[in-house]
Amino acid sequence: MPGNGYQNSPTIATVVITLTRTTTINKAVRRMKHDI
Repeated sequence: MPGNGYQNSPTIATVVITLTRTTTINKAVRRMKHDI
């Protein structure tokens, strides 16, 4: 069971990182469109 929780941790971290990157990219794209 401890090993199971350990496997889930990196997965959750990867999802959080992916969401953060997506949000950052979306913000950057909106700024670029707004500047143009």
